[in-house]
Amino acid sequence: MDKLKPILAQKFWIISGVALITPIVGWWMMKGKAQDKYNARLGVLSSRFSDAQKPVVEGPDWAPQLKEFTERNRERLDLAERQIYERQKKLKIWPESIAHVMADCPEGGQPEVVNSDVRLAPTIYRDEYPFQVREIWRIVEPEEDFERPSPGKVSMPIEVIPQFDDSQWQSTPPMWDVMWDEQQDLWLLRSLMGAVKNVNAGSTRIGDSTIRRVSFLSVFSGVRKVSGEAGSGTSEGSPSDDSDEDEYSSGGFGGRDGEYGGGSSNKTPSVDIDVADQFDAVIESAGQAGGSRGGYGDSEGSDSDESSRSSYSFDANSADSGEREEETEEVKPSRYVDDNEETPYRTRGFKINVVMEQQRIPDFLAALVNLPWPVEIVRMQFKQFEGGRGATSFGSSGSSGDGSTFSSSFESVDDFDDADEDSSEFSSGGTRARVPLRAQTE
Repeated sequence: MDKLKPILAQKFWIISGVALITPIVGWWMMKGKAQDKYNARLGVLSSRFSDAQKPVVEGPDWAPQLKEFTERNRERLDLAERQIYERQKKLKIWPESIAHVMADCPEGGQPEVVNSDVRLAPTIYRDEYPFQVREIWRIVEPEEDFERPSPGKVSMPIEVIPQFDDSQWQSTPPMWDVMWDEQQDLWLLRSLMGAVKNVNAGSTRIGDSTIRRVSFLSVFSGVRKVSGEAGSGTSEGSPSDDSDEDEYSSGGFGGRDGEYGGGSSNKTPSVDIDVADQFDAVIESAGQAGGSRGGYGDSEGSDSDESSRSSYSFDANSADSGEREEETEEVKPSRYVDDNEETPYRTRGFKINVVMEQQRIPDFLAALVNLPWPVEIVRMQFKQFEGGRGATSFGSSGSSGDGSTFSSSFESVDDFDDADEDSSEFSSGGTRARVPLRAQTE
């Protein structure tokens, strides 16, 4: 114990020294372990970050299942396209007198084997064309068809049907590509008139019809505008317009003699839609009530863009040698909307203005989108008639695409027997319809 007394006398300093060294040694040891864990964790995170930036992340568990799921969806889409194509084939109706010729004709072309029937087919088509237009017009049971044994259901002059100016065919029959173009439009128009007829099913006369007037119908080609190029979405007379200038028409033809609605003070916003708001479009064929016969931008007073459809002369006697003389050398532009060779379908634009019962507008939209040619409604607007007799919406005109001008004219709702005061003008503009799918190999 005597030997320990000197050490015990210094125990404070000894313990202080140990206490001072212990934290330093502990920190040094823990620092090394923490650094090792940090480096290991950093390496794992860096590796995962690098893997996340790779274009394809390999996942041995779900990758095969995802590939199988994608293949099944692709097969279903291919099957759906094939089913649509097969249904549409049944709708590709040609005049009976040349149906046997067109059955052997490739899509958009002409038969490879030339015989007398093939040589005469363009001439026969020229003669049959106006009968086809009239047949399509009669689908809606128009009031203007005086050959009908029963009252009509829709006010729709035959001039409303967009149709080619077949006066160009008087000296020479149409070329085969023109025949295909015009027939495709007729197939689409037949389907559209079928939609009007279906909506009016159950009515017996124009007074109780859902759609009572078709005042304007056009087909067009063009390119859809991107969001930055498209207009504000308002056209003349749209509900968001509050200007009192061009969007309102005035005049002294608002009502019949002795009835309300006449006089220059009658101002009614137009329901018409300018197709140029959504498309860089060319109105190739348009018809309207009381207007000139449909052609290519052929509303009265417009500059007709005849180069939009090439016209050719065809000598039946020289068909064996395939001799054709072009009247114009200008390149024929695409007649479709957003025409893309990579898609299995082609899209044709159309615009329609009708007067109908407001509460049945959804039924008409449903009838359009359920057509055999799938339809996309790009824009729709309507205006309710205010007041009763003499309530009139006046026409407006607008230009689109190449400067081909179209115009529309709407008349008083009191032209119809028992017309409801809630009847509405309905304009579906810039509507796209998928026309026949491109020929597919078996």
